[in-house]
Amino acid sequence: MKTKHLIKGIIFFAVFISFSCMSLCQESKVNRTLLGHWREYKIMKVNGDTTNWNGKPFAFDFDFELYLDGIGQNTQFGQEKFEYSLKKDTLKIGEIVYIVDKLTKEELVIRESNASYPDDPEAFIHFLKKVFDKND
Repeated sequence: MKTKHLIKGIIFFAVFISFSCMSLCQESKVNRTLLGHWREYKIMKVNGDTTNWNGKPFAFDFDFELYLDGIGQNTQFGQEKFEYSLKKDTLKIGEIVYIVDKLTKEELVIRESNASYPDDPEAFIHFLKKVFDKND
């Protein structure tokens, strides 16, 4: 009887370790350079335009944090949360898809992507800098 409980305990432990390892392995696939607080400092269209229809510069809207668990948080508008994922050079933020043109520890450049209109001259390119806290 004790042997059955011991075997069940070992099996439970093995399954627990397997799932824990799978979770850790998935987390390690996240590009840690992408994690952190990002703030837009420049925006332009793919065609080079930097102003809207009335000649004013485009407004900087992006100010968000990305966390290891695939959740991001808009730090500018009401702290809303969203899901994100990165596969190769494709970054999906909520339902919007971007191509990552540049990713370093300090800078992220993403270009709007639309599969039905891949060469859209009106698509935006967003230039973001990482915001470092005093403790970083």
